[in-house]
Amino acid sequence: MKLVEINASQTRYGMCAIRVKKVGCIIISNYLRMLLELKDGDIVSFLQDQSDTKNFYIKKSDTPGSKIRITNGRSCTTNNVNVSRYLLLYFAKGANSASCMGAKEPYEYNGEKIYPIITAKPYKLS
Repeated sequence: MKLVEINASQTRYGMCAIRVKKVGCIIISNYLRMLLELKDGDIVSFLQDQSDTKNFYIKKSDTPGSKIRITNGRSCTTNNVNVSRYLLLYFAKGANSASCMGAKEPYEYNGEKIYPIITAKPYKLS
Protein backbone atom coordinates (compact mmCIF):
# COMPACT_ATOMS: atom_id res chain seq x y z
CA MET A 1 0.00 0.00 0.00
CA LYS A 2 1.24 3.49 -0.86
CA LEU A 3 -0.52 6.31 0.98
CA VAL A 4 -0.50 9.96 0.00
CA GLU A 5 -1.45 12.67 2.47
CA ILE A 6 -4.14 15.03 1.21
CA ASN A 7 -3.87 18.54 2.59
CA ALA A 8 -4.83 22.07 1.61
CA SER A 9 -1.96 22.39 -0.87
CA GLN A 10 -3.53 19.69 -3.07
CA THR A 11 -7.13 20.85 -2.83
CA ARG A 12 -9.03 23.23 -5.04
CA TYR A 13 -8.57 26.21 -2.70
CA GLY A 14 -4.93 25.44 -1.95
CA MET A 15 -3.66 25.22 -5.52
CA CYS A 16 -1.52 27.81 -7.17
CA ALA A 17 -3.49 27.95 -10.42
CA ILE A 18 -4.86 30.15 -13.15
CA ARG A 19 -7.91 29.45 -15.33
CA VAL A 20 -8.36 31.12 -18.69
CA LYS A 21 -11.63 31.29 -20.62
CA LYS A 22 -11.93 32.20 -24.30
CA VAL A 23 -14.64 34.76 -23.47
CA GLY A 24 -12.02 36.83 -21.64
CA CYS A 25 -12.37 35.77 -18.02
CA ILE A 26 -9.10 34.96 -16.24
CA ILE A 27 -9.44 33.49 -12.75
CA ILE A 28 -6.49 33.52 -10.36
CA SER A 29 -6.65 31.10 -7.42
CA ASN A 30 -6.59 32.35 -3.87
CA TYR A 31 -3.15 30.83 -3.31
CA LEU A 32 -1.65 32.60 -6.33
CA ARG A 33 -3.49 35.81 -5.39
CA MET A 34 -1.85 35.68 -1.95
CA LEU A 35 1.60 35.06 -3.47
CA LEU A 36 1.14 38.07 -5.77
CA GLU A 37 -0.26 40.10 -2.84
CA LEU A 38 -3.23 41.20 -4.96
CA LYS A 39 -6.01 43.39 -3.60
CA ASP A 40 -9.23 44.49 -5.25
CA GLY A 41 -8.38 47.03 -7.96
CA ASP A 42 -4.73 45.98 -8.38
CA ILE A 43 -3.32 45.43 -11.86
CA VAL A 44 -1.70 42.26 -13.21
CA SER A 45 0.35 41.84 -16.36
CA PHE A 46 1.04 38.69 -18.32
CA LEU A 47 4.48 38.28 -19.86
CA GLN A 48 5.82 35.95 -22.53
CA ASP A 49 9.44 34.93 -22.98
CA GLN A 50 10.26 35.90 -26.57
CA SER A 51 13.21 33.50 -26.70
CA ASP A 52 11.01 30.56 -25.61
CA THR A 53 7.43 31.48 -26.51
CA LYS A 54 5.79 28.67 -24.53
CA ASN A 55 6.90 30.32 -21.27
CA PHE A 56 4.43 32.74 -19.68
CA TYR A 57 4.55 34.69 -16.43
CA ILE A 58 2.23 36.78 -14.29
CA LYS A 59 3.15 39.74 -12.12
CA LYS A 60 1.56 42.47 -10.07
CA SER A 61 1.93 45.62 -12.07
CA ASP A 62 1.61 49.36 -11.90
CA THR A 63 1.72 49.69 -15.68
CA PRO A 64 -1.30 49.22 -17.94
CA GLY A 65 -2.62 45.70 -17.54
CA SER A 66 -5.70 43.91 -16.32
CA LYS A 67 -7.60 45.18 -13.27
CA ILE A 68 -8.35 42.60 -10.54
CA ARG A 69 -11.69 42.00 -8.83
CA ILE A 70 -11.80 39.84 -5.71
CA THR A 71 -14.54 37.23 -6.10
CA ASN A 72 -16.06 34.97 -3.46
CA GLY A 73 -13.53 36.24 -0.90
CA ARG A 74 -10.82 33.91 -2.19
CA SER A 75 -9.93 33.93 -5.85
CA CYS A 76 -9.79 36.97 -8.09
CA THR A 77 -10.88 37.63 -11.63
CA THR A 78 -9.90 39.91 -14.45
CA ASN A 79 -11.39 40.29 -17.91
CA ASN A 80 -9.31 40.69 -21.02
CA VAL A 81 -10.44 38.91 -24.19
CA ASN A 82 -7.24 39.60 -26.12
CA VAL A 83 -4.96 38.26 -23.37
CA SER A 84 -7.09 35.19 -22.64
CA ARG A 85 -7.33 34.19 -26.31
CA TYR A 86 -3.60 34.75 -26.77
CA LEU A 87 -2.79 32.54 -23.77
CA LEU A 88 -5.16 29.80 -24.94
CA LEU A 89 -3.65 29.90 -28.43
CA TYR A 90 -0.25 28.98 -26.99
CA PHE A 91 -1.08 26.45 -24.30
CA ALA A 92 -4.53 25.06 -25.09
CA LYS A 93 -5.15 25.62 -28.79
CA GLY A 94 -8.75 24.92 -29.73
CA ALA A 95 -10.04 24.89 -26.13
CA ASN A 96 -12.64 27.33 -24.84
CA SER A 97 -11.21 27.13 -21.35
CA ALA A 98 -8.09 25.74 -19.67
CA SER A 99 -6.36 25.72 -16.30
CA CYS A 100 -2.64 25.79 -15.63
CA MET A 101 -0.66 25.57 -12.45
CA GLY A 102 1.38 28.52 -11.30
CA ALA A 103 4.81 28.23 -9.74
CA LYS A 104 4.96 28.84 -6.00
CA GLU A 105 8.38 30.48 -6.22
CA PRO A 106 8.95 33.67 -8.22
CA TYR A 107 11.77 34.64 -10.51
CA GLU A 108 13.43 38.00 -10.14
CA TYR A 109 13.24 39.98 -13.39
CA ASN A 110 14.34 43.62 -13.60
CA GLY A 111 13.86 43.94 -9.85
CA GLU A 112 10.30 42.54 -9.93
CA LYS A 113 8.85 39.23 -8.83
CA ILE A 114 7.32 37.29 -11.70
CA TYR A 115 5.56 33.96 -11.26
CA PRO A 116 5.80 31.34 -14.01
CA ILE A 117 2.58 29.90 -15.43
CA ILE A 118 3.27 26.20 -15.99
CA THR A 119 1.86 25.59 -19.46
CA ALA A 120 3.41 22.17 -20.13
CA LYS A 121 0.30 20.19 -19.17
CA PRO A 122 -2.77 22.44 -19.16
CA TYR A 123 -6.08 20.98 -18.09
CA LYS A 124 -8.40 21.68 -21.02
CA LEU A 125 -11.90 22.18 -19.72
CA SER A 126 -13.79 22.42 -23.02
